[in-house]
Amino acid sequence: MRKNRWKIILVIGLILSGIGLTALLSKRDDPGIIEEKVTQVRVMKISETANDERVKFIGVIQPKDLQQATFSTIGTIDRLFVTEGQNVKKGDLLASIDSQQAQIQVRNAQENLKVADSQRRQAAANMKAEEKDYLDKKANADAQLSILREDYLTKQAVADQAYEQYQSDLNEFGEGSAQANASLLNYTQKNAAAAAAKAEYDASVANGTPIEVEIAFSRYQAAKASYDAANSQVTIAQNNLTFANNNLESTRLYASMNGFVVKVVSKSGELATPLAPVVVVSSYQMSAVIGISQTMINTIQVGQRAEININQVVYAGEVYEIARIPDVSSRTYQAYISIDDYKQVNIGETAGVSIELGKRTGIWLMLTTIQNDGEDFVYIVVDDRIVKRKVSLATINNQQVLTTGLDPGDLVVVEGGRLVRPGVKVKIAEVIDHE
Repeated sequence: MRKNRWKIILVIGLILSGIGLTALLSKRDDPGIIEEKVTQVRVMKISETANDERVKFIGVIQPKDLQQATFSTIGTIDRLFVTEGQNVKKGDLLASIDSQQAQIQVRNAQENLKVADSQRRQAAANMKAEEKDYLDKKANADAQLSILREDYLTKQAVADQAYEQYQSDLNEFGEGSAQANASLLNYTQKNAAAAAAKAEYDASVANGTPIEVEIAFSRYQAAKASYDAANSQVTIAQNNLTFANNNLESTRLYASMNGFVVKVVSKSGELATPLAPVVVVSSYQMSAVIGISQTMINTIQVGQRAEININQVVYAGEVYEIARIPDVSSRTYQAYISIDDYKQVNIGETAGVSIELGKRTGIWLMLTTIQNDGEDFVYIVVDDRIVKRKVSLATINNQQVLTTGLDPGDLVVVEGGRLVRPGVKVKIAEVIDHE
């Protein structure tokens, strides 16, 4: 009984399955069923191309050079010579502080220099006189010694000649002869005179420098020491005068460059210190200042060309300086871009800065191709179906952007992409080349 029940259930299942299959087949053949819609699209076959790579920043216009003019000393400001907006040239007087004490110091230093110079002249004259006295005495002593030497040499030569005569007479007339005895007596006398002259010369040499010469030399040395001391006093007085003049000069504040006055900070009667600027002067030349992130600091280089957009006016420029220490608050590195041939830009204005990095090969797409629903993406066609592909934007040049996330050969939808969704079946109407 139980077996028959299972047979009945199996038969009923087969009958129902047949009915369902028949209904399904009938439904497919029903002309009223809507087929899947196919959208036509134009696609671009992706390839790598080379394009100028640029990076963009937002910068601020600042003077290329800025003088925060401060006094190097403390004093009361007695006069301001400029007003805000005034053009100035390098060396123009900007302000001054009370200089009465500085002028007194200069006059005192000038007087001290005159006294020191007079004393030096007197010391120089005395030194010259003592030097002459010493040289005269030394020359006289040297002359006396030379006379004694010449006298000794002359008498020695005479004695030698007398000895030769004695030897000649001795050989000719014999020992004990009148001629030989006379020659011997003459030689003895001449030799004694030569010995006496030599003894006097040797004694003079042994005695050394005469006492009067030594005294004269000591006086000369003392006079020279006095002159050297007086000369040192002149040098000190000259340095003091230079210092006093510098102090007087420090009571005047000058422009260090050509430009215009941005700000007059202080007023007459106020205290000026080296810590606070009195006048701020800007150069005529302006720069755009941008902040470079740590990831870009090794990409941006001095000398790279740039475009600066200020109030819809584009100027050419060049990176001329990059800080090597980051800003404490923003942690970015400040870079300075010159602005060529500008007409009118103002300090503090915002500027768009685009820096040329050179040619870069990759997949460049028009910005209009990129869509965004919270993330950047494009539609590509794979097996006649729409596929959403996320892309990353690296850098922009005009209307083209360097992207990552695509491969050469991908078919990117460039027309009709707004009408499709991922998974939709499409028909490619045209394939255009990627330029």
